[in-house]
Amino acid sequence: MFIRSVIWFYYICYTACEVVCGSKIDQVFLYYTDNLVSSGANFMCQVILSVIEDLTKVLQSMDQNLPLKALFQFDNSGENKNKEVNALMSTLIEKVYFDEIHCNFLVVGHTHCSVDQYFGVCTKKIKAQWWIGSPLSFQNLLLTAHSDPTRRPTINRQIYVIYDFRTFFQPILNKIAWCQVPHCFKFTRCLGKAIMQYKMFSPNLIWLPKAPDTVIRTQSELWQHPVEKIRLGSFCVVNNEEELEKSLSIYDRKITEGVHKPALLTIVESFTSIRPLLVLLEQDALIQQQSRYDFCRLFKFN
Repeated sequence: MFIRSVIWFYYICYTACEVVCGSKIDQVFLYYTDNLVSSGANFMCQVILSVIEDLTKVLQSMDQNLPLKALFQFDNSGENKNKEVNALMSTLIEKVYFDEIHCNFLVVGHTHCSVDQYFGVCTKKIKAQWWIGSPLSFQNLLLTAHSDPTRRPTINRQIYVIYDFRTFFQPILNKIAWCQVPHCFKFTRCLGKAIMQYKMFSPNLIWLPKAPDTVIRTQSELWQHPVEKIRLGSFCVVNNEEELEKSLSIYDRKITEGVHKPALLTIVESFTSIRPLLVLLEQDALIQQQSRYDFCRLFKFN
């Protein structure tokens, strides 16, 4: 899915989004509000949700589902590139609406697309009017501005409700600075949480910060790794099961979640019953490791 969004203002705030999904959908979605609505993060977040909602309806009419990967392309302005939009993308990832989201912000002097041409047509059409009597007249004007029927917007509607995304996301926003500098962002999911990576421009190959080589997601994955590949600190003291899991970077303790088959559930429950014994064995192994470390250190200095 590819979305290109630009905002212009002429008494009424309106925005057009070029939506490309697969080989059958290449359309323009048009949204507008009255002049009581100001531009900014709230408006842009509402437009993004409206595009996703309308695209879902179009896909359902074709017996198709929303793709798991999305690409959003915006102009590099403050109302598009902000922490609230990043928080919305992270929420869409954590709520499993998408598995991966890319956000690209165009550089100055970028090549214009069909949406920019459509705005030029709309601007000339609006300026040519002596008087626009009602929102419905304005809506019809935007719909018929282009002489070519095949290039007219397939979605043309007013957004009546805009939620306060700034207030909603305020308690959970991270203190990430300089997010206005990069032009490319990627959102993925790991351990049920959204991860944001960035790079300066599209030709750059490496996403920052780099992902770790190995991520242990659950306890069942831990037992599949050779012991020598599990990295522990030089001094690792384990007093209980929770600290053991923390030292091994295990954060998902609900190993029975998602298990529905009776046979698998029985195996998991049996494994759960011997977890205390495994913890004791791991504690004993760590004690032996510390003893060997102390012995080698003493032998070295002597």
